[in-house]
Amino acid sequence: WSRIILFSLFCFITYEGDPQEIILSSDQKLPINITPSIEVFKDSSARLSLAQAITKNYQKSTKDHFIFPYTNDAFWVRFKLKNTNSHTKNWFLVWGNPLVEQLDFYISDSTNQRFLHKQQKILTREKERKMIDQEPKFAFELGPQQTKTVYIKLTSKRGHYGNLRIHSEESYYKSRLDDYAGQSFFNGLVIFRLFLVVSLSLFVIKDLPFRLYSLHTVIKTFAFWGYLNIAGPWFTDDPDLAKKIDFLFYNSVTIGAGIFVYFTQIRGRLPKIHYIFTSLIILATIFESIAIFIDYQWYWLKLGVYSIIVSAFYFSTIYLYSTANKITVEKYYAIPFILGLLSYALLYIRLLGWIEYEPLYSIAYLLFLGEIFVFVIFLGRIFRNTEQNKRLAEQQLTF
Repeated sequence: WSRIILFSLFCFITYEGDPQEIILSSDQKLPINITPSIEVFKDSSARLSLAQAITKNYQKSTKDHFIFPYTNDAFWVRFKLKNTNSHTKNWFLVWGNPLVEQLDFYISDSTNQRFLHKQQKILTREKERKMIDQEPKFAFELGPQQTKTVYIKLTSKRGHYGNLRIHSEESYYKSRLDDYAGQSFFNGLVIFRLFLVVSLSLFVIKDLPFRLYSLHTVIKTFAFWGYLNIAGPWFTDDPDLAKKIDFLFYNSVTIGAGIFVYFTQIRGRLPKIHYIFTSLIILATIFESIAIFIDYQWYWLKLGVYSIIVSAFYFSTIYLYSTANKITVEKYYAIPFILGLLSYALLYIRLLGWIEYEPLYSIAYLLFLGEIFVFVIFLGRIFRNTEQNKRLAEQQLTF
């Protein structure tokens, strides 16, 4: 029976024709983005076996990145690798998104008659560093003049943006060192800001806007770690629970933003309709977070993305409206607050495929960094205003 199955599998491969061949040669600069050379098939049943998936018609990728939607469907990716490099035998395939829920990796032997299967769910205990995000990877061997076919089954209710890259061992570990350096610096800034605002709000600056901004900063910091699949693995090694915890953190940024805007800009300054709409956004976010733990479905995940985008632009519009109508605005909080909101909104706009402009990710991170540095610059003004208010209060009390 095993020979019959293997023979049938081989027939299926030859029947459908070979996928486009990707050459790995000694003169190529690694890593190689192979996304433009992959082929994709949507499995609406999400139940097909490899033997069944091989017989289907695949669509050629036309971009240097992929965007997979929020859905219950599974997706199959295939490509063929040929090694003309006489020096390299060990390779890594890296899936460029840390929040993908499950990947099944199938690679043929040199005869294309047998397939080795490896499965990887969202990374928890497999992570190399707790505070550094890590993309799924698969190690495989491809010796000189060998050709192998690869199939990848993507099972993920959460949509995601990314690409597929081929590394040698040397280039992979070099890229990880670069990741450690870059993300350690970025995490250092995030932790410094977190420590700074919490310490100041507890012991130095005790006015309400600063404390609310500190609360928003705490929530946003953990939202950032949830977005990178750093938060989930802190609490559990169970991949299914970790992905829910990640969502809980990165989705909660809307709650912190809503509370901050209501108490610092809406209450007592704007019509009641803004209070109602802001309350609805906060309640919707809480509902989404509860729903995910009870019924983990793609539509709750996607609703969370819409909540983040809508709230970011709505809260930003409130400040623009207030400025245009000469309504008092706490500008030293409003400017960094808006920069942070827009950075999150751009990430999720790209994730939904509304704008596929590649540098959008870099722009979002620059806005995120801009929020940190602008707020630190404004701290001097906030200190001065706090001292002035304190002196005025003391004068009034003396009078």
